[in-house]
Amino acid sequence: MSASQNAALQAPLAPIIPKQKTTAVLLAVFLTFWTWIYTYKVDAWKFWLNFALSILSLGLWAVFVAWPWAIIDAARRSDDWYLAFPNGDIINHRQQNERALAYQQALAAQHAPAAQLAQTLPPAPTAPPLSEPPSDPPA
Repeated sequence: MSASQNAALQAPLAPIIPKQKTTAVLLAVFLTFWTWIYTYKVDAWKFWLNFALSILSLGLWAVFVAWPWAIIDAARRSDDWYLAFPNGDIINHRQQNERALAYQQALAAQHAPAAQLAQTLPPAPTAPPLSEPPSDPPA
């Protein structure tokens, strides 16, 4: 599939609503799972899951699970992800695919001389066929 065909098959991106990573991390530190309201378009399921489990556990879930999860989740995302919100995951995925393709092409270019050399070498000699195993000795 060519690059133009691949671009035609990709879904259009949503309008960019830039966010700040610093804001997300501060919200996570001070307001636990409420940080996911800041990125609700992408993280609605995280907010509602943690909200429900926090109520069911009388707040224990919020303190021991949701709080560290929110901090780690907000901190692990790159600044570029927040600037491209809500398309951060799509853009990161495309960049990873482009890097992987470039790496594969570089490896192919690196190994091309070896493949050309292998085509110019004469075929390796083959081993003679194995003889029949000796039959059982007569009794």
